[in-house]
Amino acid sequence: MEALMEAKAGNSATPQPTADAAAGIKTVFEKQQANRWKIAQTTADERCAKLKKLKKAIWQRRAELHRALQEDFRKNPAETDITEVYPVISEIGHMVSHLAKWMKPVKVKTPITLLGTRSEIRYEPKGLVLVLAPWNYPFSLALNPVVAAVAAGNCAILRPSGKVPATGRFIKSLLAGVFNENEVA
Repeated sequence: MEALMEAKAGNSATPQPTADAAAGIKTVFEKQQANRWKIAQTTADERCAKLKKLKKAIWQRRAELHRALQEDFRKNPAETDITEVYPVISEIGHMVSHLAKWMKPVKVKTPITLLGTRSEIRYEPKGLVLVLAPWNYPFSLALNPVVAAVAAGNCAILRPSGKVPATGRFIKSLLAGVFNENEVA
C-alpha cells in the first residue's frame, strides 16, 4: 500500500538518500563552499590546464566509458564516441580556445552622471554549480555543464541519473581522478 501511495505521489522514481549519503553530500558542499573563492580567482591558464587534464583522462579511459554505456544501454562503441565523447571533447576545445578572451573585461560607455570615470563589465563566477544530468545521453549531458562550470571558475557537484548506474560510477571515478573533491565532485 505504501508503494502505491508513493507512486501516486510521484516519489517512487526518486529514492531518498540515506543518512550517510546526505552527510557525505553536505560535507562535499561545505568543502566546495569554503574553496569557491580560491577557485574563482584562478586564471584562464589554470582553468584551461584543468580542462586539458579532463580531456586527456577522457581519451585515456574511453574503453571504460564504452563498457559502461554498453552495460547501461547496449550502446555501440562507435555511437558512444559520436554522441558522448566527441561532443565533450569539442566543448573542452572550444572553451580552451576562447576562455582567455571571454575573461577579459569589456569596456562600455560611461553614463554622463559618472563623468570622469571608466565603466566595464567584468564576468564573475557564480560560486557553486549543481548539475542534474538526464539519462538519455548520460556522459555528454553530464560533462558539458561541468566543463562550462570549470571554465567559468565555479565549483561543481554532479548528480548523474540513477537510471544509468554503470555510467554514473564511471563519471564519478573519472572526475575523482582529475579534480579534488573540493572543486568538482
